[in-house]
Amino acid sequence: MTSSTATVDNTTEGLGSEDFGPLGDPLVRESELTENSTYYEALVALPSDETMNQMWLIWSVLLLAIGIYSAIIFLPVAFTKKVRTKPFNLYLIFLMIPDTTGTLLCGANCLANYLAGEFAGGAATCYFQSFYLISWISINAWLNALITRKLLAMLQSSNHFIRYQPPTLLQVTKECLLVYLWCFFVASWGIYGAAWEWWPHHTIFRLACIPGPVDDTSMVFFYVVYFPCLVGIPFCYVLYASFRIWREGLLPPPGRRRTLAIYFFRLAFVFIVMWVPSIILMFVTPAFTNPWVEHVGGTWSHLQVFVSSSVSLMKPDIWEAFIDFYTKCTLLRKEEVDQDMPPSSWISTVPIPGFSDASTHSHVRPFGVTKKPLTLEEEIHSLELIKFQLESESKRKPSSIPMMDYRVGNDEEEDDEDPYKEACRADCGVNKGNNDHASDIESLGSFANE
Repeated sequence: MTSSTATVDNTTEGLGSEDFGPLGDPLVRESELTENSTYYEALVALPSDETMNQMWLIWSVLLLAIGIYSAIIFLPVAFTKKVRTKPFNLYLIFLMIPDTTGTLLCGANCLANYLAGEFAGGAATCYFQSFYLISWISINAWLNALITRKLLAMLQSSNHFIRYQPPTLLQVTKECLLVYLWCFFVASWGIYGAAWEWWPHHTIFRLACIPGPVDDTSMVFFYVVYFPCLVGIPFCYVLYASFRIWREGLLPPPGRRRTLAIYFFRLAFVFIVMWVPSIILMFVTPAFTNPWVEHVGGTWSHLQVFVSSSVSLMKPDIWEAFIDFYTKCTLLRKEEVDQDMPPSSWISTVPIPGFSDASTHSHVRPFGVTKKPLTLEEEIHSLELIKFQLESESKRKPSSIPMMDYRVGNDEEEDDEDPYKEACRADCGVNKGNNDHASDIESLGSFANE
C-alpha cells in the first residue's frame, strides 16, 4: 500500500502521530486533523482508543449474538432433508452460509480487538477481515439477484400459462458456487495492493479493515469498477425485476407460487433496505461524519442477518423444520426408551394381588417402567421387597392373600401361565433353557404357597 502510506506520511509529519496501524501505515487521529486535511486523510482518521474499545465491545456482543441466532435457524434448514431438497430452499441455505460465518467471524475479531485494546493481529488478519466482509456483502447481493431472476422467470411462465420447470438441485448448486467464486475474486482485489504498487485498489484500516480509496485514481476505480461489481449491478437488477413484476401485475392469485414469490422478494427487500444505508454510511460518508455514524452503519448491516433469519421462518416448511428439528432429540429419546422397554413394562400399572395400599406400589416396582433396563442387583432387590411385602400381608390378613404360583413352567404353556410369572421371566432373563434366576422366582413362589 505504497500510495496509501505516502498520502498519510505527507499529512502526519507535523501531527505527531507515533502509532501505526495493522498495515504499517501511521494512524491519523480525528483530533490531529486540520482545515488543510484532505478527504483521504479524514477517511482514515480514527477516534480515541477509548472510543474504539467501546465500539468493538458493542459490536462483539451484538454480532456474536446475531451469529448464534442465525446458526440456530440455519441448522434445521441445512439438516432437514425435506427442506434442503427443494431448489429455492437450497438458495436460502447458500444465502445463510455467509450471513452466519461472516457475522461470527466479525464478532470474534471485534472481541479480540477489545481484549487487546487495539487491532489484534497484523496485516494478514487485516486482509482476511477485509476478504470475508466483502465476500459476505457481495454474495448476499448476487444471490439475491439470482433468486430474483428465477422468480421473475417463474412468474412470467405462470402469467403466460406456460409450465415452469424449476431448477434442479445440481443446477442450483452450480449457480451458487459460481456466485461464490466470483465474489471471492472481487473480495481478493483489496489484497493485490499489498504486492502490486500499480494496483488502484487498497485495503484501509478504520474501525475495521475494508477497501477504500487512498487517492484520486483509486477513487475512480472504486466507484466505476469496484462498486458495480460488488453490489451495484445486483442492486439495480433486483430493483428492475421488482418494478417489472409490479408494473405488469405478474404476481399470481393466492397459492403456492404467490407465497413463494412474496417470501423471497421480502428477503430481497430486507437486503436492500438494510444494506443501502449501511454501504453509504461505511464507504461514502465516514470522511464527513462522526465515527459513531460509521459504527451505526456497520451495526445496521449486521442487523440484516437477524432480520433475514427471522423472515426466513415465515416460510411454512422452514418453520415446521425449525420446530421439528429442536424437538427431534426429545422424540428420538422417547422412541429409544420405548424400544428398550422390557416386554413386561405394563406390569407397573397392574396392582399386585393382595396389596390394597396404593402407597406401597410406589415403593415396590419389581418390573416398573424405567428409563433403562434393571440390573441384576436391582431385580434381586425388587424380588426381596415383594417377598417382604407378601410376608407382611400374610401375617396381617393370611386369608385374604390369594395363592399365586410363580414357579417357572414350560414355555409351551404360555397361554395358561400367570402374567406375573411371564413378567418375571422377561425381566429376570429367564428364557427357555436358561434358568439363571429361577431359584429366586421359585423361592418367592414357594413362600407365597405357604
